[in-house]
Amino acid sequence: MKATLIDFKQLTPDVRHFIFEASGVENFRFLPGQFASLTQTIEGREITRAYSFASAPGEGNRFELCLNHVPDGQFSEWLFELELGGAVEMRLPMGTFTLHHPEREAVFVATGTGIAPFRSMLKAHLNESSPVFTLIFGTRYEQGLLY
Repeated sequence: MKATLIDFKQLTPDVRHFIFEASGVENFRFLPGQFASLTQTIEGREITRAYSFASAPGEGNRFELCLNHVPDGQFSEWLFELELGGAVEMRLPMGTFTLHHPEREAVFVATGTGIAPFRSMLKAHLNESSPVFTLIFGTRYEQGLLY
């Protein structure tokens, strides 16, 4: 399927929050903590990269990703140059890094864009009656704080 870039927000000088829309599906389904594999032909080579969802499921056919801009990274460079309305090939969601017992207290530890799957889990499961979830987020500099 294709994913079309509909919006983005620059979180830090090197990190961007992307909002995509999956085409060809009315209700795009994934589990919080899973990832999307994006594929693009760049300079004659097909390149695939996996990125964890940073949004909760159930937002129609939209999903969000949190990505680092990697200097000289072919796929990263391409994504950061993608204009609104541009599309990328995408495979169905995969991965088992999911919250198996959301009714239990949990501690999440992340740095950088590693926060994405935890953000997905918290957005999906955190509410007034949920158990206590603790997020420990590490960054070297204050400008690296995300969300």
